Amino acid sequence: MAVPAVDIQGVTHRYGTHRALRNVTLQVAPSTLYGLLGPNGSGKTTLFRVLSTLMPPSEGRARVFGLDTAREPGAVRRRIGTVFQDEALDEGLRRRVDLARGLLHQPDLLLLDEPTSGLDPAARRTFWTAMQRLRTAEGTTLLVATHLMDEAERCDRVGILSDGTLVADGAPDALKADLGDETLWLETDAPTLLRDRIEAQFGVPTRIVGATVQVAPSDPPTFLSALYEVLGDRIRSATLRTPTLEDVFMVHAGVSPDESRERVLARTEETEDQA
Repeated sequence: MAVPAVDIQGVTHRYGTHRALRNVTLQVAPSTLYGLLGPNGSGKTTLFRVLSTLMPPSEGRARVFGLDTAREPGAVRRRIGTVFQDEALDEGLRRRVDLARGLLHQPDLLLLDEPTSGLDPAARRTFWTAMQRLRTAEGTTLLVATHLMDEAERCDRVGILSDGTLVADGAPDALKADLGDETLWLETDAPTLLRDRIEAQFGVPTRIVGATVQVAPSDPPTFLSALYEVLGDRIRSATLRTPTLEDVFMVHAGVSPDESRERVLARTEETEDQA
């Protein structure tokens, strides 16, 4: 069995009293394109810093091709290339320079933190063509942190970090299938109240996702008709759709890719108080 390109076991990292990573366990096979999703502050950059030997984990261990990132940092750095997101690198030209620097020594593992930030659509397409060529010709393993769902769809596997915890891990199609054939999304001013009423009156599993309520009934059209009869005054809009990767993200992270958890919680508390 091949040694994993990335082997993370029980990694926790603290900044003072704040836990940026919480008991993260993850393995990535060689030549895999792995996408790491998560809202701002979820721990993506901290995990990359651990893997790139910039900081040892507070607990647990991380290995790159069998090399311990804390005990063998020099050997690890010879196997990896890194492109980190930075406010100073917003312009496309600076991103290209940073990417070229990361590829100079032909690394076996590339850690790419929002690598297409600042690139126009044509440059993004060129970037992904180059990454696929690297995988095919060199067998390079790619670990990509992104908030763009179309980029995540390209990945062999996707992991979702939320509050420092790896809450989902799998192939994009498998993660979408886990939500069912169709899911119902309800916009409401009082998500907690609506969830509680649905579970009490219909016994259907229900989740609050930001300020939205997600329901997966066995017969969505029939359920929706009955729901409007009983709770129509609590529903602003209802959408029935085949699950997308963005839906997977929202279910597991509790926010949309463009929102922070703090902003969603504040908005939800405000609307609940007004309801």
